Amino acid sequence: MESQVTVNHEQTADRFLTSVFLWLFLALAISSACLYIFNYNDSCMRLLFINGKPTVLAWFSIPAPVILALIIRHGINRISYAGLCVLFVIYSALVGTCFSFVLLDWVDSSLLGVFLVSAIIFGIMGIAGYLTKTDLSKFRSLLMMLVMGILMATIVVFCFPGLELQFWVSCLGVAVFLGLTTFHMQDIKSQGESIDHNDPSTKKMALLGGLTLYFDFVNLFVFLIKMFGTSE
Repeated sequence: MESQVTVNHEQTADRFLTSVFLWLFLALAISSACLYIFNYNDSCMRLLFINGKPTVLAWFSIPAPVILALIIRHGINRISYAGLCVLFVIYSALVGTCFSFVLLDWVDSSLLGVFLVSAIIFGIMGIAGYLTKTDLSKFRSLLMMLVMGILMATIVVFCFPGLELQFWVSCLGVAVFLGLTTFHMQDIKSQGESIDHNDPSTKKMALLGGLTLYFDFVNLFVFLIKMFGTSE
């Protein structure tokens, strides 16, 4: 009887994870499409830059994804599912729009290679988080402290570029977001094992899970670019 319950929990978790990964792949597809369109369509690029100067859309696309992610996370119980879907699509599009010009300062033709490396190690850490039996929740506080440390270090690097700390901050960023990927995967799996698929909030939780993993992947990707990319 106990083994049957375990199997049911695993099936429930797998079903929930499938929904989460569908949202993750949707975000990647939308962002990639926007990145491609803005990079290879002069008309679209002129929406971001006029005579070499950034437009309002360019400036807006930088902080907007963070703001939208916070709105989705904190409004998960108050905003309708349809509203969350719209915000998620806009968030993904703005990430791709932002990357279409921000990444040009960091990488050349190595972009695809860095993306593939990011996808591989993200997948490995995700599998590790899914399979591990170790309770990773005890590392939550440490990981959050390290994220705050990375934020502060990034500000220092931006203000004092002569310190040449970018590489080491990027190394720390990669390590932290690999840890967060593992932690979040285990957390999402735990949610999936106890979730009721007949509950209307389940779809919202799957969307939030996809947003969380996408956030981890994007940050991992960015820090790897800063480590291995070459500035033009």
